[in-house]
Amino acid sequence: ALGGVVGPLPLVWWRLESDCPYLTPVPCRCMRNESSYVEFVRDKVAEIKRIEPQRVDQVTTYTAKQIFGI
Repeated sequence: ALGGVVGPLPLVWWRLESDCPYLTPVPCRCMRNESSYVEFVRDKVAEIKRIEPQRVDQVTTYTAKQIFGI
């Protein structure tokens, strides 16, 4: 199901964040969420889009900087 959402959307539309305390990514289910878990979300996006995780880092960091004017 997630692949149906992530797959068709351009990566530049995605932002990775972790401010929800309850919806932890696999493999951290049933634990309180924390910022360090965002890497698991990044890895899943990379897997679905069939690209390297570093590319997800590059694109999502670039677009976040655009949003925040950094």
